[in-house]
Amino acid sequence: MIWQSWGHSGGMTNPASGELNLGEGNLETSYVGRRILAWFDRYLHADPHTDTGPAFAYYSGWQSGYGEARAVPSLSQKLYLSGDGKLVDTRAGRRGSRPYTNWSVPTSHSESSLAGLIGVANAAVRHQGHLPGLAQRTAVRHRSTSSAHPAPGSRSSRRARNASSTPVTRPDILVLFAKVYDIAPDGSKALVNRLVAPVRVPDVARPFTVELPGVVHRYEAGHRLEFVIAASDGAYFGNRGVKPVTVVSAPEDTGSLELPVVRGSLS
Repeated sequence: MIWQSWGHSGGMTNPASGELNLGEGNLETSYVGRRILAWFDRYLHADPHTDTGPAFAYYSGWQSGYGEARAVPSLSQKLYLSGDGKLVDTRAGRRGSRPYTNWSVPTSHSESSLAGLIGVANAAVRHQGHLPGLAQRTAVRHRSTSSAHPAPGSRSSRRARNASSTPVTRPDILVLFAKVYDIAPDGSKALVNRLVAPVRVPDVARPFTVELPGVVHRYEAGHRLEFVIAASDGAYFGNRGVKPVTVVSAPEDTGSLELPVVRGSLS
């Protein structure tokens, strides 16, 4: 398995440094290209001595190259959603409830593949993911505490469990959007890989699990992680009608965020 830097919505004709460039046909000089040729030699030319490489490789943008591993890292760190908006490493967080609601139009944005085609700056860049002034009313955020003991490394955010998301109005299907941000010491933020997990909540009265997109990201020393539950996203249809939601946290019953952390700690 190889996680490269670009996908179907962009990058094919302008790949990151060192990536396979289909326009140039640089199979022999790029990492992914060489892996493809090795696979052809082994399975099409029936050469059992050809090494096709490790089971897992990932593009690491901070060093313009690929990292390798024997497998996708397992979930190794669990953070809990405290009622005061923090991500903490024990269940002994604060009790609390935090409301949010969606509007009839999207107020949160991850990306729009059409933005570049029509010459409009991407909303995720302009508004850091939310329209100005609406972030606190249309999303619930949980942020890790100050990074006192960080060690940069590769991380793949994969799973979150939200134990208490309770709509207080209409009983039809609730849709929410889970995502992870990187918060710099100066307060600026970036939506990691501009990816979001849209979720149709199967039963608002029962715990449920959200699978976040698999990504590789390096949190620099002093940076913090922010987990966001948003009411909408401009790339998706979202909720039918306006649905107020209250996210409840208690030490004995709270949501959690599980992460495969390769090095360091995010708490």
